Amino acid sequence: MKTHNKLFTSSIVHSQYDPVITEVHSKFKGLTVLDTGKPSKEAFDDYNLVSKDSDISHLLRLVNEAYINYSASGLSQKTHQPGSP
Repeated sequence: MKTHNKLFTSSIVHSQYDPVITEVHSKFKGLTVLDTGKPSKEAFDDYNLVSKDSDISHLLRLVNEAYINYSASGLSQKTHQPGSP
């Protein structure tokens, strides 16, 4: 399933290990553990916004199901194959 629409306006750039979204990378750079017990108001607002769009929610579920069992290094290997993003 493709929406043929951009899900966000931030650009995706090449990095040494994988493609990154600059804003997200800057926000979480250096963190080894995320505090999932206390999501920020911004995270809740983003979640609520995405949850209202059934097409985007469905697409994100499919992506999650397809890649949930990959390790970070496994995902990096996948994105560095010839012809990949």
